[in-house]
Parts: sequence; structure tokens; C-alpha cells
Amino acid sequence: MPQGLATAAAQGKIALPDPDSMTYFTGHETVVALGRSPGMARWREALFAFMHRNAQRPAAYFSIPWPQVMEIGVEYEI
Repeated sequence: MPQGLATAAAQGKIALPDPDSMTYFTGHETVVALGRSPGMARWREALFAFMHRNAQRPAAYFSIPWPQVMEIGVEYEI
């Protein structure tokens, strides 16, 4: 992400402020398998929740410096 912003600034498409003073906002969802909802087997809900929990965080995926990340989260029950 920082490299993409620097490239866009070099092409004159955006005005880039000091990269060290930028804050990046990302979202984070937590999936909780409760087994109360009909339509999906409990083991599938648990497997989905496990796979979602082990997914890579957006900051790591986009190579955003951790001290500059503000993560906003929500919890979903399935």
C-alpha cells in the first residue's frame, strides 16, 4: 500500500503527505460459530470460523506499517 501511494504521487495523481504521519484504517471481522442458525451443519460453521480466524490481516497483506494501523472490528455469529 505505501508503495502504491508513492507511485500514484510520482505520477501526479495524488498529493502524498508525509508517509510516516499517515494512519491507515482497516476492518476486522470475527466469526463465532454458535450452531443456532439452520441451514449449515455445525462442523461447517466451526470450520468456516476457524479458517476466517487464520486468514491474514489486511495490514500484513498490504504491507502497512503496524504502528500506523487503526483496526475497526465487528463480531458475527453464525
